[in-house]
Amino acid sequence: MKTVGLMVLFFTQLMAAVWTFMPDESLFSQIDEIELKNIYLPAEGEIRLGSAVERLTQLEDAVIWGIAPDRSGNLYIGTGNQSRLYRFNLQRRQLLPVFSGAEGQIFAILIQNNQLYFGTSPQGVVWRLFPDGKSDTFVNTGEVYIHSLISGPGRSILCATGPNGRLDQLEPDGRMKVLFTAPSAHITALCWLKPGEELLAGTAPAGTLYRLQLAPDGGVKSATVLYDTPLDEVRAIAVRGGRIYLAANPDIEGQSSGPPVVYALSSDGFVHWQWQCPESTVFSLVSFGDRLLVFTGNRGLIYALDTLGRAGVLARMEEPQLLVTAVRDRELYFGTGNPAAVYRLVPGYADSGYFTSPVFDCQTVARFGRLEPKLRTPAGTEVSFETRSGNSEKPDSLWSSWMPARERIVSPPARFIQWRAKFATSYREVTPELERVDLYYQPVNRAPVISRLDISTPAEIEVRRGNCQSKRQITFEASDPDGDSLIYQLLLRPEGEPDWLVLKKELTENRYELDTRTLPDGWYRLKVVVSDAPERGTGEAQTVEKESPPFLIDNTPPVISEIRISGNRAFWSVVDATSPLAACRIAVNSGSWVPVVPEDTIFDGLSERFTSAVELKRGLNTVAVWAVDGQGNVSVRQLRVSR
Repeated sequence: MKTVGLMVLFFTQLMAAVWTFMPDESLFSQIDEIELKNIYLPAEGEIRLGSAVERLTQLEDAVIWGIAPDRSGNLYIGTGNQSRLYRFNLQRRQLLPVFSGAEGQIFAILIQNNQLYFGTSPQGVVWRLFPDGKSDTFVNTGEVYIHSLISGPGRSILCATGPNGRLDQLEPDGRMKVLFTAPSAHITALCWLKPGEELLAGTAPAGTLYRLQLAPDGGVKSATVLYDTPLDEVRAIAVRGGRIYLAANPDIEGQSSGPPVVYALSSDGFVHWQWQCPESTVFSLVSFGDRLLVFTGNRGLIYALDTLGRAGVLARMEEPQLLVTAVRDRELYFGTGNPAAVYRLVPGYADSGYFTSPVFDCQTVARFGRLEPKLRTPAGTEVSFETRSGNSEKPDSLWSSWMPARERIVSPPARFIQWRAKFATSYREVTPELERVDLYYQPVNRAPVISRLDISTPAEIEVRRGNCQSKRQITFEASDPDGDSLIYQLLLRPEGEPDWLVLKKELTENRYELDTRTLPDGWYRLKVVVSDAPERGTGEAQTVEKESPPFLIDNTPPVISEIRISGNRAFWSVVDATSPLAACRIAVNSGSWVPVVPEDTIFDGLSERFTSAVELKRGLNTVAVWAVDGQGNVSVRQLRVSR
């Protein structure tokens, strides 16, 4: 199973196993397997309701690059890829286009002294929009990109541009002067450290953060590198409580590696902590409430970081790219890409939400017992649970439907299970919290597996030497997929007989010595029966068995017929009732044994005829014949003959 959060499995035989779920940071890497809505998912701690998120409008454009709220209840929205500017009235929920360019993007919007300014790229032009809806060119910077516009000293505007790394100061009368030129091609982000006195500027492709001290006359008194990241682009900067936060992205073309990083710096550039974002890109940083919010792509996730850099997922949106933010009157607005939409996030908790756990693999079909959550539910809040189960790793139409899990889980037995927690509150100031879920299940007992059953046979070389092995070694291998202890039983049956003879009950070792001298000659089959009964209760134990191929037991030696002498030759025959003959020898007058082959030259039958030349002396002679069958049983016969 793919692991989730912290999953602890406790196993004791005949007791339920427990899947224990507690949130941890590993959930972020599995976010695609998790469904959540209006839920705050921490790296550690309790799952709770997230902030209320409301979709305000959806646009036909591909992306939203700029948002600016005014004092009259309007949002100005800059988009791409046709450089359109919209005015959205929050009260009437009315969207009105107010500017449209031929092509390109509106990356920057600024409302200053009730006057709206916006920059178009790749034209490098800063425009003014008047209350009557008309617009004109305020300044043509001569650059290609307008990345950022912020209010400058006096009534001026500071304009971050590319690809020549210029920071321009635009005066109310349209005059422009260059305040600073970075070594990098683009100044991508601007933020005041001390309004009117110290400015922070981020660049690309060097990924450097500059600190600019402005002179009283409006020029730059000094420019220093506050922090040089190893990444490609400083995308966003935020300042909160004397701490500087910046988000840096790697090069999308692979020139710099690694994930995006959010840094927390002091004003002298000391790094207090850094957080590696599990997403591909960070688009925006904003201080909201008591947390730093990180808007990312390409999975539509908003992360929330506390003052120590501990992360949580604040929300997951349908749109994959969360591109731009703006805050006014304790409300946060953000725009998305592919497709373009505008959302509002307000302080307080959503009134409802849900969290769906990742799928858990029980490894085998299991029955389910209780689901025990560890909760905090203040007055006016509640959490309810549902479960569903199935036998495929990914839930599909063949899974069971969601069923309430109250005192016990009622989902049918299956290999995989998933739970869903539904959160609700009647008050925006309080939320229920879920710290832990214990889900009890009993895996269906799986049968043992017998992988081998062998009975030893006499080695050919030992047989030919006449070494009979009447004691046979029975060995077998068995295992249990659940790790249960096993007990064995061995049985024997003569071939053709219906009944089995019990050789050994309650055998605990996987070997047994069979003394074949206690059995009649003939063909037999062996059976091993394996059970996990020692650790399973009545009705739970599983038993399997395996039979061997037929094997021969033969402890009777062959019979040598009367030896006949004719001239200088001896003639005889050998017969065995059960085993083919294996070897035969002859000796004269206690001389050496001489091997003899059958008349048909091959040992392949129960009966063989033999002849051999013999040299007899005058007087009394002794002729001896030695024969052995295929099981090593030996027979000897002698003949005395006079010449």
